[in-house]
Amino acid sequence: MKIFDDIKIRVRRKDFDDAFGFLICEERRSTQKRRIVKPFSLALEPQEGSAEDTFSLPHDAARMLMDELWQCGLRPTDAKSGNEVIAAQKTNLEDLRKVINQQNEICKSVIAK
Repeated sequence: MKIFDDIKIRVRRKDFDDAFGFLICEERRSTQKRRIVKPFSLALEPQEGSAEDTFSLPHDAARMLMDELWQCGLRPTDAKSGNEVIAAQKTNLEDLRKVINQQNEICKSVIAK
């Protein structure tokens, strides 16, 4: 049984800054307490060797983080707008219709023989 099992993530755009504020916590249901990720700092280290992850998130929490960033208006660099996606889907459907019609014509000609 996990004592801490509800990870919550809040993201907000910081006022007068091109940055985002994060609150990451894990709530304890039984005691109404929570563990909060505290601010962290950067440490200067040599570049050789590997570094440990700053933190890790379970899949659902990582998705929650992406959803929160999306709600704040942040989009992936290569994300397409809704109109571009719909246009691509329409083109794809038209191509599929052409292929199906061609296959239907071939089947009709084979059956007619």
